[in-house]
Amino acid sequence: MSDQDEIERIKRIRDQQIKVRYDPDEKKARYNKISVQRRQGTKVTVKSVLKDVPDKVWWSLIGGLIGLVFMLIIMRLPGAPDYALYIGLAGVGFGLVIGFILGKQRDSGKEDWGPKGGRK
Repeated sequence: MSDQDEIERIKRIRDQQIKVRYDPDEKKARYNKISVQRRQGTKVTVKSVLKDVPDKVWWSLIGGLIGLVFMLIIMRLPGAPDYALYIGLAGVGFGLVIGFILGKQRDSGKEDWGPKGGRK
C-alpha cells in the first residue's frame, strides 16, 4: 500500500467513527423538534391556564375571601364598635398572609420533583 492509500483509509475510518459517535447536539435537536410538535398540539383552555396558577396565589385568594367574610360578619354585628372596619381589614390581611404561607408551602418542591415524586 502506498502512503496515499493509507491516508485515504485512515480518513474513511475517522469519518465512520465520527458518524457513529454520540452527538449531543443531534439529541437536543430531536428533543426540540418533539417538544415543538407537542406544544403545537396542545390547546390553551381556561382549565389549563388556571391549573398553571401557583398554589400560593390560590391560597392567598382563599385566605383573603375568608378574611372578607370575617370583616362582613364583624361589620354586621349589632353594636359593632367604630373600629370594627379596622378589625375586619386586619382579618383580611391576616387571611392573605396565612394563605400565602400555606400556598408557598404547597408549592415548595414542585420545581425539582417530577410528577410521580421522582427527581427530574
